[in-house]
Amino acid sequence: MDFEEHAGRQREYYKKRHTYMNARDSNYINKLINSLIHFGDIKKYHNILEIGCGKGRFSFPLLNRGYSLTCIDISENLLKDFKNNLKTNMRVSIINGDINKAPKRFENKFDFIIGFYILHHLGDLKKSFESMKIMLKNGGKILFSENNPYNPMYYIQMLIVNDISWKEEKGILNMRKKTIFPLLESLGFKKISIERYGFFPPFIINKSFGNGLDKRLEKIKMFNFFLPYQIIYAEKPD
Repeated sequence: MDFEEHAGRQREYYKKRHTYMNARDSNYINKLINSLIHFGDIKKYHNILEIGCGKGRFSFPLLNRGYSLTCIDISENLLKDFKNNLKTNMRVSIINGDINKAPKRFENKFDFIIGFYILHHLGDLKKSFESMKIMLKNGGKILFSENNPYNPMYYIQMLIVNDISWKEEKGILNMRKKTIFPLLESLGFKKISIERYGFFPPFIINKSFGNGLDKRLEKIKMFNFFLPYQIIYAEKPD
């Protein structure tokens, strides 16, 4: 499948109502955001591009904390919901477009390029990483939250949740060191790493008892390989 065909299929996929993408405050959402901020040492003065922002599921918590974002998504349908929920004091620029066709004004612009569960949807990872490198400042960083493909929870979720399709989600199999690291290394990225965390699925983390227990269990080293969430990190050389 060529890139344009893949992009078209993704647009069609996200014309459907995916309720899990709705913006809402929860322990689970805050856990992913806090982990990304902490691991990347992201500050409010940094210039941040969020790829695949969708309806703003993760964008709104960042904006509510005072971060400034440029948000891009291929789906005009999802961005309509995002725009409808914006508050006037939020510092955000929303773009309906493809990161592989980013405007020239984005060259060497961003301190961070981030995304939540978007990397495995990209049809040509190498092409997308090339585009990200162009958009990053020297020393800029990419940070992506993804599911760990070695954790069975993700596959069970696809069996029981009606609006998640394996056909569109199978890119999760590429979210492994043996796939990601060689691609980033070939493009000159440095300090490439994967950090795994968490323990329980969202519906348990969102319980008060589950959130605290999750934080304790994720620290047990013997579980690290199978922990459900991961951050993929790399830096563009100075």
